[in-house]
Amino acid sequence: MVTLTPTKLVGCFMFGIVLVLIGGIVDILYHEILPKRIQKEVTLEKGSKIYDDWVENPVTTYFQVWVFDIQNPEEVIERGDKPFLAERGPYTYREYRQKYNITYHANKTVSYRELQYYVFDEEASVGPESDTITSANVLMMTLADIIKREYSYVTELAEIILDAADDSKLLTKYTVSQLLWGYEDPLLKRVNSILQKYNKTIDIKIGLFYGKNNTDDGLYTVFMEKSKLGEISRWNRLKELPHWTTKTCRMINGTEGRFFHPDVKTKDILYVFASDLYRSFYLDYLGEKQIKNIQLYSFVIPDELFAVSDDNAGFCTPYGHCTPAGLQNISLFKQNAPIYMSQPHFYAGDPDIINSVIGLHPTPIIHQTILDVEPTRAQTVTNTSTKYPCAGFTFWPPAQTVTNTLTKYPCAVLNVWPPDSSTDGNQHINKIFLCGPQFLASRLEYRR
Repeated sequence: MVTLTPTKLVGCFMFGIVLVLIGGIVDILYHEILPKRIQKEVTLEKGSKIYDDWVENPVTTYFQVWVFDIQNPEEVIERGDKPFLAERGPYTYREYRQKYNITYHANKTVSYRELQYYVFDEEASVGPESDTITSANVLMMTLADIIKREYSYVTELAEIILDAADDSKLLTKYTVSQLLWGYEDPLLKRVNSILQKYNKTIDIKIGLFYGKNNTDDGLYTVFMEKSKLGEISRWNRLKELPHWTTKTCRMINGTEGRFFHPDVKTKDILYVFASDLYRSFYLDYLGEKQIKNIQLYSFVIPDELFAVSDDNAGFCTPYGHCTPAGLQNISLFKQNAPIYMSQPHFYAGDPDIINSVIGLHPTPIIHQTILDVEPTRAQTVTNTSTKYPCAGFTFWPPAQTVTNTLTKYPCAVLNVWPPDSSTDGNQHINKIFLCGPQFLASRLEYRR
C-alpha cells in the first residue's frame, strides 16, 4: 500500500491545478482567441494570409465525369424498348484555376476573372478519353429546333435535316472527349456553308463543355467585408439574371462555393452561384464530421430546390412550361440544345422519369450535392463543386426529337454527370493546419 505524504499530496494537487489551467487556456485559445485572429486573417486584400490561395488554388483539384452508355440502341430504335444505361467512369481531369485582372474598388469590392483549364489524368480514370459510348444525338435535336425557330425560310436546310433524320441516327456513338469537349461535325459544316449565303453563321463544333476549357466564366465583383466575404455583388456587371421570370429566381446570391463568410454556424443557409447553370443554389446544414481532428460542417442542397413549386416557377422556360420534379431547362444557355439539368441519377426527381430508363439508382449522400466546410475559416474542404453544384446533363422529353420513335413514354437519356470538382481533402486539411494558428490549438487540444 502506497502512503502519500503531505508533500506528495500537495504536489498532486498542484499538478491537477496546472492541468485544469492548461485545459482552460487551451479551450479559451481554441474557441475564442484563435477564431478572432483567424477572422482578421481571412480577407481578400493583397498580402493577407489567404490572398495567394484565393488567386490560385494551392491544392490539387480534380474534375471527375461519369457517362452513361446506352447498351441496347437497336432495341430502343426498332422496338421502343426502354434504354438500358451502363454507368462508366470516372474520367478524371486535373483542374487548374487562376484569377487575373484583379481590381479593387472604393466600395470594398474586388473584381476579377478566373482562367480555368483541364488536363486529362488517365491514371486516375477508368479508361482513355477515346473510349466510345452510345448516347442521344443532341446535334440532330438542336439543329432541328434551330432551323424550325430561326431559319425555316431556308428550304435547303430543311432538306438536309430530313435527309439526315432517319431513326437510326437518333442515337449515336461518341468518344468521351467528343461528348465533353466537342468535335467538328460534317453536318454542321454543311449547314454553315448554306447559311453563309445569307450572311449567317453557326459554330461547326458541338460538345457539352465545348468552349469551357482554357477560358473564364465571366467578370465577377465580390464583397470584401467580413460578413459578406466572397459574396457576389455582380456577375458580368449584372445584379440579377435576365432570363428567369421571377425576381427571386433572377437573384445572384452567394459565393463561388470554395469559401464563405468566416465563423459559419449550423443555423446558416449557404448560397452558391453557378455561372454555367445560370442560377443560385442554397444549402442547408446536414451534420458534422472530422478529418485529422478538424471539425467540418456538412451542408446539402435540399430536395425542394428541384420540386415543382411556386418558389421554382421562375425557372420554367418558356414561362408556364415547367419540367417534372428534379429537372431544370438550361437550353437557353446551351445554344438552345434540348439539355436539362438534374442531380446525378435524377436524385429527387419524378419517379416517372427515373423509371423511364433502366440503370438509374438515385441514392442519398452518394448522389446529393454536399459541401464540407471548415467553419472558422469557412473554406470548403471536400466534395467541392464550384462549377456544377448540381450536376447532370439530360435530354428530355424525346418529343423534341425529329421523329416520334421515342415518344411512347417520357424517356430521359442521361448523358453525363460530373458529381463534383473535388479537392484532395487531406491536402486541404494540411493546408488549414499549417497556414495558421489553428495548427497549434489542434495539437494542444489533442494532447490535453
